[in-house]
Amino acid sequence: PPADGREKPDFPSNSRPFTGGEAQEDDGRILINEDGVLNEYFLPGAITVENDTKVEYRPKKRYYLMQKNTTDYSDVRNFYRPQFPGKTFSVDIEMGGISCGCNLNFYLVNMPVPKPGEMGDHYCDGQCYPDSGCCSEFDMMEGNGNVLQTTNHACTQNYPGHSSWRCDKWGNPMMKTTPAQFGFGKEIDSSQKFTFSMEFKQQGLNFEVITTLSQEG
Repeated sequence: PPADGREKPDFPSNSRPFTGGEAQEDDGRILINEDGVLNEYFLPGAITVENDTKVEYRPKKRYYLMQKNTTDYSDVRNFYRPQFPGKTFSVDIEMGGISCGCNLNFYLVNMPVPKPGEMGDHYCDGQCYPDSGCCSEFDMMEGNGNVLQTTNHACTQNYPGHSSWRCDKWGNPMMKTTPAQFGFGKEIDSSQKFTFSMEFKQQGLNFEVITTLSQEG
């Protein structure tokens, strides 16, 4: 958490959902390899390239992975909700030189919430921002060319010293790369393409997530 105890920056005000009212350069069709089969999903508002297998991110947007090409974020059936236990998620990433002041991320939240909120997308996360809903959040990857981290934001409503918190705003557990492990010209060189993999292992009530960064060369 911030050393001075401040809350995290207001994420929703720094990124906006695609709600269908803006011009759309692409339909956001994305093909995802699941157990050897290319399945079709959609990231409405996003631009996909290389035969719809790669997403080109452009600030200041956030995109939701949908079962079909729709911006109706009020219906839970429209969202793609992956079942990760026993699976490994892998994606190739090119940071494009982004550095301090930028947070490129992908994460899981339990959308939608009943109220549409200020931006009309029924958004929620573990920060419980004003005009947005509260829900558990798992940051699979967030960061930039200098550092990456993985953070779990559960919602137990029991946080000593923070009686108003419904969810763990700072996150626990959290995994963060060290300066030697990841960055420009480091062991994993963020100026080059790298692979992010996350394995989800469950044994009884124990759940383990193993994150691996790899790179050719």
